[in-house]
Amino acid sequence: MLMNIETVVTLFLIFGFNATAGTDCLNNWTAHGNSCYLFGHQSLPFYTAEHYCRQHNGHLVHINGKEENVFIREHLRYMKGIRWWIGLTDDDVEGTWMWYDTNEEAMYTDWTPGQPTNSGNNEDCVEFDMTAGYDGHWNDAPCDMHLLPICERSSGNIDIVG
Repeated sequence: MLMNIETVVTLFLIFGFNATAGTDCLNNWTAHGNSCYLFGHQSLPFYTAEHYCRQHNGHLVHINGKEENVFIREHLRYMKGIRWWIGLTDDDVEGTWMWYDTNEEAMYTDWTPGQPTNSGNNEDCVEFDMTAGYDGHWNDAPCDMHLLPICERSSGNIDIVG
């Protein structure tokens, strides 16, 4: 029995044969774009949180732009934690916000209105704050506060067929 191309295509659609791009994110990591994200479950000080991420072959998240920031904010809306470390600090030079993983100055920021304030001359690290009034924007905070880490690692693309 000969099958025409229309029949073959229909069968593939019915039985779910497809080819899509995927990522090589590990279990418990969330894929987005070319990165994998790990949302930690233990509150840690900033530098300990960075160490935790490095133990998982990543670093505290480096947010490159609005699209990535919105992805993280929307993901955090469904998480139990409300205050999360990102990898941004002005610990070296006050008011110059640098990404810890690359030592590059931040070109994109999403500060809560009125922030950063460096309250008490002691706020040198940055949190993604989901509490009321901050509404998922960034806030400077003391680096020794215990917050949840958001880790990031790059992801290689793989093809998934099936």
